[in-house]
Amino acid sequence: MKIRNGDFQYEDDKFRDEFFELVDEYEKKFNYACEHTNLPKKPRVEEIQEFQMEMNEQWIKRVNV
Repeated sequence: MKIRNGDFQYEDDKFRDEFFELVDEYEKKFNYACEHTNLPKKPRVEEIQEFQMEMNEQWIKRVNV
């Protein structure tokens, strides 16, 4: 939200050094996760859809209580 709100920009819309430091930090975290995570090459679509349906059902039950 801070990026979206322009908190890392100057008035001339150029980005401050803090923005690039943040990007570097997230890039390091992303690369670490890629190297240390055992994910399948393709997502398991059916399992994802089942999980999504279950979450939607739980949400509907909670809202209608």
